Amino acid sequence: MPDISRYDIELWVTSVATGEFHYKDIKGLRNILTPELDNKLRKIVYDICHASKTYCESKGKKDGWFRQFHDGVQHIDLNTLRQ
Repeated sequence: MPDISRYDIELWVTSVATGEFHYKDIKGLRNILTPELDNKLRKIVYDICHASKTYCESKGKKDGWFRQFHDGVQHIDLNTLRQ
């Protein structure tokens, strides 16, 4: 079973991921994930997306899908612009 660290996941998200990705596709782990490893990976990706310096965001209702941020580009909430 591979060892999963937050550093490795952040490195993958910032350097390998392009656009949208599913958390199980990180580092090609989809076929070897155990339930425990799956929970750990999901928690790490969630923590990365909700940290003070984020590298990715959730794709909304698509469970497990995320989108990488590019440097300097932040998500714009169009609902707040309409007020």
